[in-house]
Amino acid sequence: MQREKVRVKQLEQRNLQQQKILKRKNEEIAQAQRKLRGASLPRINSGNHDSMEEKKRQLDLEVEKILDQRQQLEELQKELQRKEDIISNKEAMLAEKSELEIKKLRSSQILNKDLMGLSAKLVSVEKTIETKKLEMIRASQDQEETVQKEIDKLKQVRTNLKEQLATLDEKLTDGCLLSNQEERRLIELEEAVEELDAAIEYKNKTIESRQMELRQSWFSVQREGGILSLFNTLNPQEMMLLLMKYFEKVINFRDNERKLSHKMNEFQSRIEEQDKLLHEAETHHQRASFDIDRRLTQQQQRYEQKIGVLMHQLAQFTENNEDANKEEPHVKIRSLEKELYYYKKTSRDLKKKLRDKENTSLCQSEDLGPKLVKSKEFPRCKSSTTNRNSVVSFSPTSQHNQELPSQQPELFCENNKTDQSGTKPVVATSLQFLDSLEVHSSG
Repeated sequence: MQREKVRVKQLEQRNLQQQKILKRKNEEIAQAQRKLRGASLPRINSGNHDSMEEKKRQLDLEVEKILDQRQQLEELQKELQRKEDIISNKEAMLAEKSELEIKKLRSSQILNKDLMGLSAKLVSVEKTIETKKLEMIRASQDQEETVQKEIDKLKQVRTNLKEQLATLDEKLTDGCLLSNQEERRLIELEEAVEELDAAIEYKNKTIESRQMELRQSWFSVQREGGILSLFNTLNPQEMMLLLMKYFEKVINFRDNERKLSHKMNEFQSRIEEQDKLLHEAETHHQRASFDIDRRLTQQQQRYEQKIGVLMHQLAQFTENNEDANKEEPHVKIRSLEKELYYYKKTSRDLKKKLRDKENTSLCQSEDLGPKLVKSKEFPRCKSSTTNRNSVVSFSPTSQHNQELPSQQPELFCENNKTDQSGTKPVVATSLQFLDSLEVHSSG
């Protein structure tokens, strides 16, 4: 952008320099033309010069009159064109108005026909009612009811016909033959036509006044003789002087035209340069916008890729968690089932051993007597505790489950110590211990 600004400044400086050079050249050309004209013109005395100035002034006045006449003619043409436009609008509105009036007439004709038809129907209905009344007088009692019903229906039809006739009469009297919108449009058209008539009258007056002014100016020019009479009064030398002066005016007009064209070219060149700069700025803006769009698309793609990776990782993590959550209860259930199976098996084995011990103890008690039982009471308790501890020690459970059986042998021994008469209390306590162990394992 800085380069473009510097370039614009350089171009402006060049244009200013070129304009200064052109002004100097134009001044030099004008001076040379003046010198040439002064050398070519013949010398005249002061009297002739005054007469020439007077004639020149008269010619200028005649030219101004002709220009005024042309301007008046142009204005007159404009007024005529406006009048034609107003007349065309009036014709269009009159056509629309005539259509609405024709529609109104047709609707009035239709209403008249409807009125005639309804009145005829009403007359026929009244005649039928009278005939039915006569029939009812002549008819029997059974037929009177049917005739009366028919008469009531006919009366209802008569009332409906009268109501329709009344509504149609109101429409005809009020003139409501068209819709509200059409009636409003008809009123607007009538008002617009009146306004257009007033405008046409005003335009006619203005056109007539302008035509009168043009005629008067034309007659005045014709009476005075105009430019041709002035030319006839001039001698050849005066004609040459006037011709040279008007030729100078033409040259000046041409020079001004050339300057204006040169300025127009300069303005066009500036406009073209500005258009080029604008085009370059637009291309730069488009490139910048394309780069921004490309970067945004790349960033969006990266973002989508990152989101995809994160979603994939999240899905894997959730699957792993679900698998772990699914596997953990199954593993726990399997371990608990194994422990339960182990405790049930140990309880069965202990029950077997207790039954065997019970049988052996009964046999020994019958053979040896109470003395031998007392001597071997404590070793049996010790052996029973050792066996039970050996059985329970194979359990894979926690310390709480291991301590439970180890606490029971003391009770078993105490029961054996207290009961010296027989082995039944010992067996009962052992069975209770096994039942409690089984309940604990099942729980």
